[in-house]
Amino acid sequence: MSKCVNLKRIYCSNNRLTEIKLPKGEKLEGLGLGYNNFKQDLSFLEGLVNLKELSLNNSPFYGSLKPLQNLRELKSLSLNGTDIDSGLEYLPESVKLSHSFLLGIEERKDVKFKKIRQVLGGKTPKQ
Repeated sequence: MSKCVNLKRIYCSNNRLTEIKLPKGEKLEGLGLGYNNFKQDLSFLEGLVNLKELSLNNSPFYGSLKPLQNLRELKSLSLNGTDIDSGLEYLPESVKLSHSFLLGIEERKDVKFKKIRQVLGGKTPKQ
């Protein structure tokens, strides 16, 4: 896939994937990797500066949101059921925290994302 520099969207949810090699181009706008078996942090996303939609639901991604800090185009972010447990302060202003971000369904037990929801508490999502 590394030669597909003109790809704008990659959606490969529900495939039991454990790794992905993303194209090096900056054209990728949508990425859906939910319901897979990725056990890694988010550093592989750092160069995707034009990414607008990111869904990682119910996959064991872990660590901080810090690698997303330069994704200034990011508008939609779904992390429910991940083990992401810190870094809210690094989210770009463009991200709209939707109700699904706050209240989504988690199929994985004892996920660490619950820590982020506790930090947000009853706060209203950005409008």
